Amino acid sequence: MKAQVVCLGAVNLDLLYQVDDIEEFLGAWGSGLVRRGEEIVSLDEEQRLMALLPRFAHPTGRAAGGRAA
Repeated sequence: MKAQVVCLGAVNLDLLYQVDDIEEFLGAWGSGLVRRGEEIVSLDEEQRLMALLPRFAHPTGRAAGGRAA
């Protein structure tokens, strides 16, 4: 009998960026996010973040994330 795997939880796609000046980026983002912090964003905030990233960072890859991954 083949084993079956059931996963409960989120499957996320992590977009990885290298930020050239983290302090300037955090100041522009302005939400209180700190180094090594984590933040959940709304759809509006996600759009604002995606508009800010090209000014401060460049993409370096993608990775699977979330508990179910």
